Amino acid sequence: MIFRKTNLLTTTMLAATLILSFTLLYSGCGKKTPTIDFYCHYKADFVQKMNKNGEWKTIVEGTTWENCSAMRIETTMSSPGMPNPITFITISRPDLDVSWQLFKKSKKYIEHSLDETIDGRNVEAPPIDIRAAANYEELGKETVNGYDCVKYKATISVSEERSQEIFMWSAKELKDLVIKREFSMPDGSLYTWELSNIEIGEQPKDVFEIPADYTKATEAEMSTLMMKEMMGDSMPMIPMMPPMPPATE
Repeated sequence: MIFRKTNLLTTTMLAATLILSFTLLYSGCGKKTPTIDFYCHYKADFVQKMNKNGEWKTIVEGTTWENCSAMRIETTMSSPGMPNPITFITISRPDLDVSWQLFKKSKKYIEHSLDETIDGRNVEAPPIDIRAAANYEELGKETVNGYDCVKYKATISVSEERSQEIFMWSAKELKDLVIKREFSMPDGSLYTWELSNIEIGEQPKDVFEIPADYTKATEAEMSTLMMKEMMGDSMPMIPMMPPMPPATE
């Protein structure tokens, strides 16, 4: 199935899902390995950056919640000329093979399978199976954001022909929570994800559910969701065109 949405919505969905697949897979998702059991119950602020051609750029920052196999990400975007900041809320539930994007002002949500595509592109970019197995190699100790961490290299088997390497830093003080991740893409760009203002502990289950007063968006509503988030109650009503008069001979 292919979703066809506005460019901004499509870009946002792809970016959010990249973050989610990147984080859920490499945090360990609460799954024990022969040597490592990463902690995965927390709330924290995050920043994701990209380095391409030697220049670091912030891609997105916001707040994230995780309960191992469930994650929620909230980010806010604003720019000159935009009437109101837009808050993006994405919930990923690999245990249900589903992801939701919530729209606060409209009280609507979009649902898609983690295996679906958006405008012909697979949602899981890079295309890494969240349930893939990983081999870990301890590389030493480093300090990240004031925490003493153990640095690991994880090698994930994506397919028989392909593997992906990622570097991870887990903080002993935070029960081995991974607070930094780093990986490179085939084009040479480097991505990092770092946590700050970390609160460890089990997160409320309703954080990872659709609110009861939200309804699923129809295909017809999808094209106006972003405009509603930007304009709010000031969004103008577009009058319907009057019917054309009957043709006369």
